[in-house]
Amino acid sequence: MVRFLRRHSLDKSNSHTHLRKEEEESNSCIESDTAEMQEPGGNGGGGAPPLPNGRTAPRSRLARDGPPSDLDVMKERFAKLLLGEDMSGTGKGVPSALALSNAITNLAASVFGEHRKLEPMAPDTKERWKKEVGWLLSVTDHIVEFVPTRQTAENGTTMEIMSTAQRRDLQINIPALRKLDAMLI
Repeated sequence: MVRFLRRHSLDKSNSHTHLRKEEEESNSCIESDTAEMQEPGGNGGGGAPPLPNGRTAPRSRLARDGPPSDLDVMKERFAKLLLGEDMSGTGKGVPSALALSNAITNLAASVFGEHRKLEPMAPDTKERWKKEVGWLLSVTDHIVEFVPTRQTAENGTTMEIMSTAQRRDLQINIPALRKLDAMLI
């Protein structure tokens, strides 16, 4: 049930009666909602309670379609990375590098957090790790910096232009991390 808060006036004379009316309305609304959910012919099996106009509340996408596909999961992950984990759109997200680091940390916690002892990973867990780390690390291929390069034109003149290249730290560390990951998993 969604309730909207009303702004109360600063006039204190009617405020007590107004608050009592609101309290009675909310109590009657709660009682009617619980009565509707407990009806024997209703959908009282844990489903969504009916709306005041008799229709049922919309079901979630997960309940309607089953588990999300790989494409949907990948879209959601990349959207979070692009928005800096700020899905509200208010612009208060974190930098992309920190969002990527947090995503990898959260993935590691969700995959390896269940293991209490040193043992081989289940094949489905191993596959999930490889797939999702591949998605997250594919972003690093597009983290570039401008570097000066020399270009020779057809008439023999040499110009210095700025071209993009993968950042040096990523160029060194990402292949080493992939190799280490392949050895451990």
